[in-house]
Amino acid sequence: MFIRQRKLLLCIPILHSLDFPTCVIPDFPTNYVSRKSQSNAMDALINLIDSLVNVFWSLLDVVVSLVLVVLPWLPMLAWVGFWTFAVNWTKAFPILRKGGYIGVVLLMLVAVLVWGSVAPPIEGTHSLFGLTVSNFAGKFVYVTMLTCIALLCGSAQLSGAFGSLCEFPEEATDDDHGHGHGGHHGHDDHGHGHSHDTLVAHH
Repeated sequence: MFIRQRKLLLCIPILHSLDFPTCVIPDFPTNYVSRKSQSNAMDALINLIDSLVNVFWSLLDVVVSLVLVVLPWLPMLAWVGFWTFAVNWTKAFPILRKGGYIGVVLLMLVAVLVWGSVAPPIEGTHSLFGLTVSNFAGKFVYVTMLTCIALLCGSAQLSGAFGSLCEFPEEATDDDHGHGHGGHHGHDDHGHGHSHDTLVAHH
């Protein structure tokens, strides 16, 4: 027992003489956390702006692609829009039934002749539905298709499919004005005749 206590007393100075490393806790500045949070907020703002710019350019690409798709069909859309919304087919169809279709057929033939003379195909022929047709025959097919599309637009308008978009104001006819003036003249003549009869009776 005495020997063990002596060994322990001999080890105490040795332990004190050893230089053990100590853990040093760094002293962070108080505004370090706030600066880091501000840096994160700035990064998030920059990412948001970058995303918005990317969305803008993506939308612009969509618009450009849509225009490139619609542009070749713009003349056809204008043709359909004109015959659907700009023509009063309520008055046009009765005129066609009374013989106006003859004028339409003559206009179609003139259009075929002019179109075929001004803009012949490069190869001299048209390819329609797998068939090879001549210049004027192809133009006749195109003009007939355009005429049928115009008539279909008129049928759609008369069916009421477009509602109030295809309503045209009624114009006063000359017969109504003539009847009104005639009615006034008739009353005036009746009044003058009555006055004349009264004068004759007094005499």
